[in-house]
Amino acid sequence: MIPFLSAISLILPVGLGFILVRLLWPRNRPLGWVMHAALSVGFGCGAGSAWLFVWLLATGRPSRLAVLIEAVAVLLLGGLAFFRRRGSDSGSAAGSVKPGPSRLLICGACLVTLLAAGVLALRVGWTPHGDRDAWGSWNMKARMIYLAGENWRDVFSNHLPDEVPDYPLLLPLSVTGLWLEIGRIPPMAPALLAVAFTFATVMLLGSGLSVLRDRSEGVLAATVLAATPAFLILGTAQYADVVIEFFFLATLVPLAMHEREPNSRLLVLAGLAAGFAAWTKNEGVVFLIVAGAAVTLSPALRGRRWRGGISFAAGAALPVIMVVYLKRFLAGAPNLMVAGQGFHQTIGWLTDFSRYRLVGAAFASQFAHLGKWPVSIGLLLVLYAALAKVKRKSEIGVSFLWLFAVVAAMFAAYFMIFELTPFDLELHLITALDRLFTQLWPSVLFVFFLFVRTPAEILAERPVGISRARLAHWALPVLLLAGIWSAASILSARWRGDGRLLELRMEAYERRMSNIKSFLPNRGIIGYTSAWPARMAEFARTQYFLAPLIVEDSPEPDLVVLNRYSLDDDDKQPYWGYHVEQHDGMTLHDFGTGVYLEDRRDGRSE
Repeated sequence: MIPFLSAISLILPVGLGFILVRLLWPRNRPLGWVMHAALSVGFGCGAGSAWLFVWLLATGRPSRLAVLIEAVAVLLLGGLAFFRRRGSDSGSAAGSVKPGPSRLLICGACLVTLLAAGVLALRVGWTPHGDRDAWGSWNMKARMIYLAGENWRDVFSNHLPDEVPDYPLLLPLSVTGLWLEIGRIPPMAPALLAVAFTFATVMLLGSGLSVLRDRSEGVLAATVLAATPAFLILGTAQYADVVIEFFFLATLVPLAMHEREPNSRLLVLAGLAAGFAAWTKNEGVVFLIVAGAAVTLSPALRGRRWRGGISFAAGAALPVIMVVYLKRFLAGAPNLMVAGQGFHQTIGWLTDFSRYRLVGAAFASQFAHLGKWPVSIGLLLVLYAALAKVKRKSEIGVSFLWLFAVVAAMFAAYFMIFELTPFDLELHLITALDRLFTQLWPSVLFVFFLFVRTPAEILAERPVGISRARLAHWALPVLLLAGIWSAASILSARWRGDGRLLELRMEAYERRMSNIKSFLPNRGIIGYTSAWPARMAEFARTQYFLAPLIVEDSPEPDLVVLNRYSLDDDDKQPYWGYHVEQHDGMTLHDFGTGVYLEDRRDGRSE
């Protein structure tokens, strides 16, 4: 029943996005159902999170009334959208799309897509709570907001284990909205939301290239993305990276369509997507600046640059206002990347060439193993470009070159982020670089296939007897093998018990923390101590299951959770019963599970 309710809860945000896209889309431009559905997922969650944020600021607490008002708004706006576009062509853009791909390519794409869907479904079943940053940051913040009521601002406390109180809230508020609909907090809801964003990104990439270039290019690019192991793994991790990669792509697609047929509404949509990227993660702020600069400076606007910049800024305005308000008035501490910067230290990092070598080597290695493919996908794309030939500058279009500049500038910005990181450089590269590359991977594929010739264009330069199917023959076996390999690699982790072990630990921690909850207040700060090496992971689990309490990694508060059991013995330790000890004015609650609660309130009150 809970998975069904979780799936049903997605209807409201997707419906909101469906109507929003329908209202903003140019009336004289056809909008295919695939692109419409893909954009609906992202823009619906973005708009829903914005509404819930405004509701929290206005009323001071989350409420199901906010969901009810959103549902009524969807019905009213749906009627407006219906009458606005009645009689207009809102179907498939078949007139602007060249003949479809070969049957072989379609069959291969369907097989890879089915494998990807199977992998996503299995991973969701094995790890419904997501990976480390999901329950340590994103979903934990959603639990804080949902459970804290009028104290929802505690989510910005700098005592939380993720240590990024200034991070934007699109994903936590989207999850909170789903939980408000359901009336409880099942982990399946954020898991299904992550899968929805994963498929929406694949659909947007394929449909965007189908309209702008050729259906064969769209199917091929979508298949490459769906066969990328790192993309699938991130798609079920429940991280904000899977959300921001969608908004990166959702910014570039309207900008490219604007080059084909200029329309200010497309720039508004692109600005809104870039604004939602900034409302998702701090990397999105960099992307917003880069994309905004590209729109304003692009010579393709032919004397209308500032008008284009204004349209882009109008779309981004509301998300930007929310990000600025959050960072200026709500965040409990400044961003650690910024706070850790000092003038002399920054100059030292900029002049330390050993850091450039280390970051450069990590980037080169990441490019070589991009997406965790079994073979170098970068080399395969180079071979494909050599076969298909890259289009000449006059054929590409000026704005398409600026799209390439946006993606290149993001890679350069990521390089400098690592170069100037105040954290341990090697550890930061190991833990973050692959996710940052995966964020840009759909956009890289989009720009790449804009630049290479389509199968139909290749045929125009070759003998008539060569079919499009033969042009895809060389790529299909690799894509199929990659899809099978990605499924097998994730399945092998399952058979080794990795996924199940993680979930068993989450279940064991949830049981242990449920015993403690009745002895704790509804709100406040409690301490945490542990003697085990995996201290931070267990600290984050404690915070996750004890939310909305704030758990501080310290023995100083009056109430302290003492963790005295080994993770390796989660299901082996006996439950020997609850008992209480009194000594030195302190009460020690022993729950018989290896977890204790130290209560010093009576002793300190004396």
